[in-house]
Amino acid sequence: MVFNDVYNLINRQLPGRISSNRGLYTFARERKSFEDWVKVEIVDILIGFDENVKPEDMETDITTDKMDIEIKVAPTYFHYGDLIGKNTGLTEKLKSTNNDVKKLRDKSNQKIKILILLVFPLSDALLATWKQYFDRLVLLPNKDIHTYTPIFFIEPNQTIEGALYIWNCGL
Repeated sequence: MVFNDVYNLINRQLPGRISSNRGLYTFARERKSFEDWVKVEIVDILIGFDENVKPEDMETDITTDKMDIEIKVAPTYFHYGDLIGKNTGLTEKLKSTNNDVKKLRDKSNQKIKILILLVFPLSDALLATWKQYFDRLVLLPNKDIHTYTPIFFIEPNQTIEGALYIWNCGL
C-alpha cells in the first residue's frame, strides 16, 4: 500500500461517514472536536487492508505495519451562516499540528507518514482567509491547501461545510 492508495481509501469513505452521522452535526454546530471518533472510523476503514492497525500506539494516533497517521480536528472561529464565531483554540490546534508533523518526520522507520486534518465550519467564501491563516501557522512541506475534499455535517434542513485534508508527511 502506498500513500495514494491510503489517500484514495480514506478520501472515498470518510466524508460519507461524516455526513451520515447526524450526531456530528451537533459537534460541528458547537465547534467541538471529535478526534477520537475520527480515529475509530479511520481504523475501521484501514482494518480491511492492514490487519495490524493499532490506535494510539508509540505516541502516534494510528499505526500499522505500513503507516503512521496523526489526526487533527480543527473547529474554526469563522462566522458561518447562523453560527456565531467564537474562540475555538484554532491557533493552538494548528501550532500543535507542527509538533505532530515533526514527530512523524523524526521517526526513522520507512513507513508512510500521514497527517489528516478536518476543518469546519469552512465555506468556499472563507477559503482565502483560511489559507492565509493556515500558511502562517503550519510548517508543512509540500502542502497544497487547495487540495481538499468537501465534507458536510448534515441535519434536516441545515448543513455545515468543512474540509478534509490528507498530506504525505514523509516527503
